[in-house]
Amino acid sequence: NFYQTLAGVTHLDESDITELEKQYWLLKSQSKTGRFDLTTFTSFVSPPLPPCLVQGLFNAFDENRDGHIDFKEISCGVSACCRGPLAERQKFCYKMFDSDQDGKLNSNEIKAMAVSLLQKGEITLEEYQLWSLDDPLPISLLNIVVEICHIVLGLRPTSPIEEGIIIRGWMQRASQSELTPGETWYIASGKWWQQWKLHTQYDRLSKSTPTNVDPSPGPINNLDILAEESKLSTLTDEGGRLREGLVEGSDFVVLPAQVWKALHHWYGGSPVLPRIVPAPNKGEKCWIELHRLNILILRHQIASSMQQLSHIAFPGNTPISSVGNTAFGMLKQSLNYVTVVCIVKFDLMRLFLSTPTISNLISRFLYATSKNYKGVNLIEITKNNLIYLNIAVRNVDMSWPEELSQIARNQKQKTKTSAAVVAGATGLSNLGNTCFMNSGLQCISNTRPLTKYFLENKHLYELNRTNPLGMKGHIAKRYCDLTQELWSGSSKTVAPLKLRWTISKYAPRFNGFSQHDSQELLAFLLDGLHEDLNRVQTKPYVELKDSDGRPDEEVAQEAWENHLARNQSIIVDLFHGQIRSRVRCLQCSTLSIRFDPFTFLSLPLPMDNSMYLDVIVIRLNEEIPVRYGLRLNMDDTFAEVRKHLADKCKISMDAVLLTEVLGATIKTFLQDNLKVRSVSVGNIYAFEIPAPCDAGDMQTQCAGYVVAYHRKIFHIDVYFLSSQKHRPSLFGLPLVVPCVPGRPKKELYSAVWRLVSRLCQPRCRTAGSPQGREPTRKDCDDSMGSKYPFTLRCIDAYGMSCGNKCPWFRFCTGCVIECTDEPWHQTSGHIAIDWDPTALHLRYQPSAEREVTDDSSVEEGHRGVQQHIDLKQCLRAFTTEEELGKDELYHCGKCKTMQLAKKKLDIWRLPPTLIIHLKRFQFVNGRWIKSHKVVDFPKTDFDPSSFMTKRDEENLDVEAQEITTSCHSGILGGGHYIAYAKNKVNNKWYCYNDSSCKEVRNVSADNINVDTAYTLFYERQGI
Repeated sequence: NFYQTLAGVTHLDESDITELEKQYWLLKSQSKTGRFDLTTFTSFVSPPLPPCLVQGLFNAFDENRDGHIDFKEISCGVSACCRGPLAERQKFCYKMFDSDQDGKLNSNEIKAMAVSLLQKGEITLEEYQLWSLDDPLPISLLNIVVEICHIVLGLRPTSPIEEGIIIRGWMQRASQSELTPGETWYIASGKWWQQWKLHTQYDRLSKSTPTNVDPSPGPINNLDILAEESKLSTLTDEGGRLREGLVEGSDFVVLPAQVWKALHHWYGGSPVLPRIVPAPNKGEKCWIELHRLNILILRHQIASSMQQLSHIAFPGNTPISSVGNTAFGMLKQSLNYVTVVCIVKFDLMRLFLSTPTISNLISRFLYATSKNYKGVNLIEITKNNLIYLNIAVRNVDMSWPEELSQIARNQKQKTKTSAAVVAGATGLSNLGNTCFMNSGLQCISNTRPLTKYFLENKHLYELNRTNPLGMKGHIAKRYCDLTQELWSGSSKTVAPLKLRWTISKYAPRFNGFSQHDSQELLAFLLDGLHEDLNRVQTKPYVELKDSDGRPDEEVAQEAWENHLARNQSIIVDLFHGQIRSRVRCLQCSTLSIRFDPFTFLSLPLPMDNSMYLDVIVIRLNEEIPVRYGLRLNMDDTFAEVRKHLADKCKISMDAVLLTEVLGATIKTFLQDNLKVRSVSVGNIYAFEIPAPCDAGDMQTQCAGYVVAYHRKIFHIDVYFLSSQKHRPSLFGLPLVVPCVPGRPKKELYSAVWRLVSRLCQPRCRTAGSPQGREPTRKDCDDSMGSKYPFTLRCIDAYGMSCGNKCPWFRFCTGCVIECTDEPWHQTSGHIAIDWDPTALHLRYQPSAEREVTDDSSVEEGHRGVQQHIDLKQCLRAFTTEEELGKDELYHCGKCKTMQLAKKKLDIWRLPPTLIIHLKRFQFVNGRWIKSHKVVDFPKTDFDPSSFMTKRDEENLDVEAQEITTSCHSGILGGGHYIAYAKNKVNNKWYCYNDSSCKEVRNVSADNINVDTAYTLFYERQGI
């Protein structure tokens, strides 16, 4: 078998190879690319290897220079370095410096090895070996490489004495290096450590073999140093608490991570006790945190008694600032733990620091971004190494339990605080999915002229209680009360209970606990305030006249005066503007112009009425698969996908077979009549198949191709628990192999080889240089012979059983398809590619399985999806002439009937405070959708004059700056609203998230994250 073959051409035995294989796959699994590349290799060997030598050691292992160390190269390199004769070990070290593998070291290579040899210009392998006999430098380097092969790569030392020497060398270097924040060390029992030292003669200075060797210490047992076992969960995965009074060095030892992992790999044992080096405060040295702090988490309930949730453990004796550099580190880790235990989202929780008293727990709220706790030692705020954390979880309706319980007890509708609060920096309690209302109220509240109007009680002089269109002054009164609470500077949180009740009374659609549109609520509130504060007591009748060719200035002024004749209030003064609407009849070309007032400038967004799909195409020409990016309409079917791919690949549409790949199998064949958006698809692969083929019934046998699955064979050691000694396992990417029933079976082998040959690296060539390749590598490759490195078998669609319907008691995993001239008759639509174990380890390249080349359409598609749009684009779309559809016919005054027409909107008059509504929610193709496009908009010096109608008279200064923004995150019908606003008192920006109000620290207005902006408030400069 493979292990015997590899053992025969190296200095390793089969047990060494099996242990190396386990460690190799463990290390390789940590690679981000799936390859054992230089980056992955560096993370394991440096330190102790100096960074300047890492590339050389990597090249010494990577003989074929493909940038990836396979298992064969690891085995051969470890054998040459650790188990071969001294000459072979020196040759391996020589290869570390011979970067061009020409058998000579040039001057640049000599510089990297030894400055003293620079004048010679070059050195041969023989000269290097003679020099290394008398100089300790190459011996020291060889020792480091040997330690890496054993401790990092997992080779078990041949004797306890060698094991002690290797561990001692690593420990000596570790003791001389400084600790690094975030580094992990491991605790081991002092009793076990002493037994191990006696077993390995760790403290012996002589390298001679002793006559008597102490017995093996057995598995590592750390139970003797642990405190009494309890059901404590740990945030930091540190295993357990140490007993009090233990002395480091005698009762326990602290080992570097690499040493612990090597010993644990060789001996096993438990429990594992990792300890992390925390980040120190300024001026302090790093240390290993041995003892942890206990945190008692309590879940907040409406009832007065609080229920204990869980204990967690956290490093103690460390300032909060040393955990994630700020208090945020400890708080976030605590919340992350609770999200797993309670299955609650992170943003649905709040954290309180609680102080135990005789009767209950007194809590104070901890802001996750607060810096008030920086530098405060956790021990200073605890008693008996215990911190009490109270977790408050949002209710289903998005309200907080402590706020609703306070309201239910008929207490004041705000949370008093002894500390000074900036006026206006007050949150609004969520009363049950009322974030849409809270964000809108915060936006209006931070409109300075309107807030000043209510704070000075000027509304009392203009209340219109007789207006039939108003709310008898109730809306204005309740809003004034809320404004004065928000700007009193005495509350951190206010519950807008009365205003919400009043709004629900006059607009029942806002009643209940459903989510609503924030802009719709704003429109109702501003209209209600306007009617309650309308200075016009009796509204006159006004007749709307047509333009009849009159100048725009005259028609606009007439329309504005008519509007003011019926509507005059602080809302009109601040928020009302005027739009010009031009409609041209397509039948008679009659032009009609009207001027209408507006409160919101609702701007359209380019809706994503399309979808993006990545498809990987595997051709029959043995090329690397190509990934294509397709932009499709929402209603497109997979037939359109096949058509697009056929055009891009310049092949027949019938030659494209669409599949959904799940792991190592084909989950389903995608039918033409399926809509792309109706299927929750994963990885889409398109295979080129011989045309013509009956593509209409792809899940049955199809004359022209078969589906092939890669399989590797695992040896089962527990014979009595298994029906077989070997069991297949699927891996890799499935293939579609062209074939014709009745043709020789060897042609099927040839067709499979054409598709998989790119996954196999070529065999090593014999020497082309004076030194040639390593003999062990050549011997390994020669052991494979010249046959195909796999065997084909007939299997079922699941890939694990025979496809020829063999009797069940045979436990057949697939009947062999011999590579002969006999005709092949297709009995199943699937075959297995059973790889020879030697070929799988020596030549198969797992990194090539998922290797693809991206077509230019992929980058273009991703760029189109992520591309931002500018606010000016929205304004341009708003003012662009559009043709009205058949469902929007216009009644022409001249034709006296409904006609098709063209319509154009222009901004005529801007209000002092402009509210821009980005129309993210639109009804498209019979369904509501939300656009997630990011809109870039100016925060200052916003000048929309270029989108206003050109007039002869001099335009006023219309430059404005942003003052508030309401944002909606999440999906349609749900999500969450927050608001950003610039406070008029200190000119600082604040984030309003329901009851939470936080200053946006160290962030200028240009950098506030408002990617989900929904409504924008702009205030004219100088107002």
